Amino acid sequence: MTKSMAGLQQRLSRAKPWVLVAALLGAVLLVFYSVLGVRYWQASRELPAVKERILELTRSTRSRAPDEQALLSELEARIKRLDDLRSLFSYSQPDDLVAIVSATAKETPINLLSISVGEQQSKTYGGVDYKSQPMTLSLQGDLTSIYRFMALLHHNVPVAHFTSVKLSSGKEGSSGQVQVTFYVLPPAGQEEAN
Repeated sequence: MTKSMAGLQQRLSRAKPWVLVAALLGAVLLVFYSVLGVRYWQASRELPAVKERILELTRSTRSRAPDEQALLSELEARIKRLDDLRSLFSYSQPDDLVAIVSATAKETPINLLSISVGEQQSKTYGGVDYKSQPMTLSLQGDLTSIYRFMALLHHNVPVAHFTSVKLSSGKEGSSGQVQVTFYVLPPAGQEEAN
C-alpha cells in the first residue's frame, strides 16, 4: 500500500498544477451533478401525482368560481321577491283595508251591512314585528256567496286571517258575522326604530 501511495505521489509531483485543479474541479462537478440527478429522478417519480392534484384543484376551483351574472340575477330575483312580500303587508291605514273589503264585497253578490274596525295591535311572529288590524264584518247573502267573498278577500289580501265566522239562516237568506285580522308591517320609520 505504501508503494502505491509513493507511486501516486511521484506521478502527482510530475503533473502540472492546473491538471490537478482541473481534475479536482471535475470531481466536484461530477458529485454536484450526481446529487442533482438523484433529486431530479426523485422529483420526476412524484410528478404524475402532483400533476393530478393540480388538475383536481383546478377543476374544483373552476366549479366553485362564482358566475357574476348568475349571482346578480339571483340577487335581483331575491330583491324582487322581498319587495313583493313587503307589498303584501303595505296597508298602513285602516281606510286602505276598508276600501279593499268594500271593493271585494261589490265583486260578489252579498250585502256588506257594516264594517267595524278595531284597534291596531303590535305583535311579533317569527322575530318580525308587525301590526295587526282586526275588523268585524256583517254580511248578508247566500252561504256560497259569503264563502266566495271570504275566498276573494283572502286572494286580494293574502295577509288576511279569518279568526271567527258565525253564520245564520233566516227568511231573508243567510247572514254572517266575520272577524278578520289583517297583518301589516309598521311604517318604514317605525320598522327601523324596532
